[in-house]
Order: sequence, then structure tokens, then C-alpha cells
Amino acid sequence: MRKNKWTMAAAALVVVSTVASAWAGERTTRPTTKDTASFRVASSTAVSGFTAQKTRSGETVYVAPSDTFTIADVVEFQTPRSRSGDQVKIMLQPGVTERLAAASAGGSMNRLAILRGGRLVDVSTIESIGVNQAVVSGMAPTEVTRLARLVAGPGLAGDTSTTVTIVPRRDSASAGGTVTVDVFVSNVPKLRTYQFALDTSGGTSGTLTRTDGVVDQTRSDFVFGTDQVIQAVDKIHGRFGAVLFNGGKDVKGQSYVGTYNFQASPDAKGAFTISVNPTRMSFMSDASGNNIPFRSTPITVTLR
Repeated sequence: MRKNKWTMAAAALVVVSTVASAWAGERTTRPTTKDTASFRVASSTAVSGFTAQKTRSGETVYVAPSDTFTIADVVEFQTPRSRSGDQVKIMLQPGVTERLAAASAGGSMNRLAILRGGRLVDVSTIESIGVNQAVVSGMAPTEVTRLARLVAGPGLAGDTSTTVTIVPRRDSASAGGTVTVDVFVSNVPKLRTYQFALDTSGGTSGTLTRTDGVVDQTRSDFVFGTDQVIQAVDKIHGRFGAVLFNGGKDVKGQSYVGTYNFQASPDAKGAFTISVNPTRMSFMSDASGNNIPFRSTPITVTLR
């Protein structure tokens, strides 16, 4: 019995790995062929290599020659309450804020230009850059609405109502302790195969390291219910997945797909981000073997 169990698990990983390799080029990031907005650092004063452009209000700003990120890198636009009432929080895919921080390094590159088709449409001021997020001010409300609709619309990634959600069992933990998160999917058409890997980043000191993973088929909210599946966890490469034996399942509400544990080092402090690995390590496919695009939002766990 034990031998058969591990044979099935190994077979699952072979199936998952083969499919992942075939789709590697498609899942590295959301498709960019239909992107209609990009973002570049800018300055109110002249900078060597930057191009002078005028905003709709007549202000002259100096815009970097290349994009810092595009709309495909944006997870969500939020409008938190602030004294000025015009701040916008831009939630970004892992790694994007590092590019933004590097591009804006220096005294005067504190503006963020929004371009559509290479033409400047709006400019805002960078207030802060955090873990997978940036806060800006001065962006026109109409532009915020337009960009938010673009992120939420079907133009970037097909059925963008399909989501992957990471839910921590606790929002904070102690240094040296364990952080456990459950992963859920929702609004998935004809799901047959899935595989996910999670990454960590951030923190002011120490590390948050992935240690274990499991797909608990006994849970009442397991995505495939009591249907026959092959499931496996690859601790070495940090991935878990499952394959439905036959057909595909329409997932309407939020359904469980797996659990991960992370170990905080004794000196771990600050806000750590846990996110879905955006490369070929994470994917879903339907009953016909077609890739199912999805959105995911990083979550933050505070270590004290």
C-alpha cells in the first residue's frame, strides 16, 4: 500500500512538471500584448536622458526613457483614507517595487508618469515605496478609475475573475515561531490540474523560510471534494498540486487547495510578504489541458 501511494505521488509530480514546462513561456507574467498603460519614473526638473513632456494641465515633467513597470504588474489600486484625500496605494507583483525603488533612487526622481501608447496622460508624486506596494498622490480620480477597470477587466488575462487567495491563520507571529497559511481558489472553469508554489520576501531582519506543505483532502472545502485525484507535495522545490482523474470541475465559490508552513528565524522581525510564485511553478489547467489565467494578491504577516 505504501509503495502504491508513493508511486501515485511521483506520477502526479511528473504530470504536473510536464505540463508546467510546456506552458512556461505563457505563465511567466500576465500577457502584455493588450497592455494599454505603463509607468515610468519622472522628475519636475531636467534629468539627463529624460524626455520633457507636458501634462494635460500644462505642467512640464521629465520622463524616463523606458518603462519601470506596466499595468500587467499591478495587482490592485486602493484609495486609503488620508488627510489630503488623494492618495492611491498601488499593489504590485513581487519584485516590482524593487525596480521602482532603484529607478527612483536620487533626489529628484520622485514622480510617477502614466503613459498610454507612449503618450503621457497623468503624473503623480511617489509618497512611499513598501513591500509590494507604492503610495502616490496627485493622480487624477478619473485616471485611477480607468486604470482600476483595466486591471479588473478581461483584456489582460482572460477570465480574470479566477483568483488564488492566500489566507494566514494568524496575521502576526513571534520570532522563531511558525506561520501557517491556507491557499484557496475561486471562480475556476473546468479545473482539472493545479500546482502552486509560495515565496516570501520583506521583513526588517531575519528570514521566513518555507518548511512544509500539504494538500488536505479530508477538508470539507477541498476543491475536488471526494472525487478521485492524484495529489503530491514536492518539499524540495516548494510546490504542491493535485490532478483530477477524470473531467474538470467548475469551482464557483472559494475552495481549498493546500496549506504551507513557514519557519521564522529567531531574529525575524517586521512585515513579511507571502505571495504566489508567478513563474511556471504556479498554474491551473482545465479538462482540455488549457492554461487557466488567474490573479493573486500577496499577503503580509508581521513578525514580532
